[in-house]
Amino acid sequence: MLDQIQTITSSEGYLKGGGIKILEVLFTPWENTELKIRLEIFIEFDYGERTETQTWEISCKGTWGSKGIEHPKIPHTQIKLLKDHPVLWDDDDSSYYSVKGTCENIPEFMGDLYIAHKSICGDWIDFHRLYSSLPETLKTQRENQLKIPNRLQKSCFEVFDKHGIKYEINEVEKKRIDYYVLFFSTPDIWPDDQNFMQAYVIAEYFEEVRIT
Repeated sequence: MLDQIQTITSSEGYLKGGGIKILEVLFTPWENTELKIRLEIFIEFDYGERTETQTWEISCKGTWGSKGIEHPKIPHTQIKLLKDHPVLWDDDDSSYYSVKGTCENIPEFMGDLYIAHKSICGDWIDFHRLYSSLPETLKTQRENQLKIPNRLQKSCFEVFDKHGIKYEINEVEKKRIDYYVLFFSTPDIWPDDQNFMQAYVIAEYFEEVRIT
């Protein structure tokens, strides 16, 4: 999938003097799950004296989510297709768990939890969505059930153990679909595993067609 586009955008000529221009993004929510991206790829040769421009269309089938693909892309942006990236962990195996205890200093605990969370997933998974109800749960000890991606489980529960918080895993939910992420990468500026609002599309399958 996307073998040609990935090869072009990782080539020496492209990385020295190339770029991507998004021409069109087509998507009809609720009607189908296919998203199409039409784009121009240009490569400069001989220090700008010769430029090659290609037009491509990428079909993203079984689209689960996307962000920022319509925005302008900085020079040398690469297109990568990744199978293992933190942005995919939300749809990987997950666990439901209950908190069975509390701790002496909830703000300190939440701070430690955020540091551990960010170090593992680079802020690609929303901390607030996972843990916003946790302080209230620790205060009230009401019946509760929270969900966490299994890839974050070890780092999360190590912080629980550090602060003496008891927990119990109730159920494990297996992932239903294998997704890939089409990632607009500029690793010389922003590491791929850290969330700097890089654009992406998550889908089951991708196809590429050269138009011109």
